Amino acid sequence: MMAQIHFELAKCYDGTDQPDACMAALAIAHEQAEVAFQQRFPNVSRYDVLGWLKERVEHDAPVAWQMPIEDGTAQDPVFLVGFPRSGTTLLERVLDAHPALSVLDERPALEAAIAELWRLPRWRDQSLSDALDGLDPAVLHTARSIYWREVERHVVPHGRLVDKYPLYLTRVPYVARLFPRSVWLLLLRHPCDCVLSCHMQAFGMNGGALVFRTIETTAEAYAAAMEHWESQISRTPMPVHTLRYEDLVTDFHGQLDRVMAFLSLARTATQDDFSMKAAHRDRRINTPSYSQVIQPVNSSAIGRWQRYRRYFGERTLGLLRPWAERYGYSLE
Repeated sequence: MMAQIHFELAKCYDGTDQPDACMAALAIAHEQAEVAFQQRFPNVSRYDVLGWLKERVEHDAPVAWQMPIEDGTAQDPVFLVGFPRSGTTLLERVLDAHPALSVLDERPALEAAIAELWRLPRWRDQSLSDALDGLDPAVLHTARSIYWREVERHVVPHGRLVDKYPLYLTRVPYVARLFPRSVWLLLLRHPCDCVLSCHMQAFGMNGGALVFRTIETTAEAYAAAMEHWESQISRTPMPVHTLRYEDLVTDFHGQLDRVMAFLSLARTATQDDFSMKAAHRDRRINTPSYSQVIQPVNSSAIGRWQRYRRYFGERTLGLLRPWAERYGYSLE
């Protein structure tokens, strides 16, 4: 409760351009959130939370992984990913307004399928590459059916499914094996804005309470997650469309046209009214972004990190600089 109060205070200070008061409130909020998390999960550390980044393949996806799996299920999904607070919720709402697309909003359907694989004998005795190579058609069909059953608990797809789960960017090898005809939408945002936004959010009783404890630890997580994504997606032939949040909000129709062309669809008028659909939808938006999503597209969040620049130490900027340069952002 105390943590939430101070997160709200921080939001108020940020909105009234009081960065020092905001950061002071966030320090208390994160301290309280960490205490609450450790009381419930005393044996979990920040390094445990990031442990899943060790799961990776060490070779390019073999030809066998690239063959379509004919099991009578729906078309392989579109996976919408990005580091948290990169703008995936905004794009999700725009895509959900298209009549030929259905969106699954941060439900762990893929995790249910992965859990089925982890139960296989000797799974953990092998490298991830060998374990995925050894999957036979029956196991693939079972894991895929578990995925679709989990999807249908939350949404009945009326078109191609868009599975929006930002941190699935760390599940590339599993997607490549289970859904070889899937495609990816990667949302980027200025790494400093992304890190600051994560640090400012109350993510509840999950690993974010540890990983986003400070701006520096958040930057460590950002660098680790993006390195994992780049190393793994380069080993698969799956198509990826990369979109920057800043470009989407400043050139909405132009960027959306490119996204829809990537999905072999055309933009519709209903997508221009996505904020109204979000405000009146009967499904809950499972993200801290709800209040922003029901507003029209605006650029107010671009460059916010500059007001907090003095809180980005040299090590933090050093962690983020390679990614800023890679994705076309400036740290000046």
